[in-house]
Amino acid sequence: MDILMVVLMIALGGALFGLLKWSTNLIEKGDLHD
Repeated sequence: MDILMVVLMIALGGALFGLLKWSTNLIEKGDLHD
């Protein structure tokens, strides 16, 4: 596996994780209504 590919995977994983944390934070605050 390329080192670039590994870096890309880690960056993608971090972005997804951050998005997940951000959305759950919004839901907890009650800004997001389903």
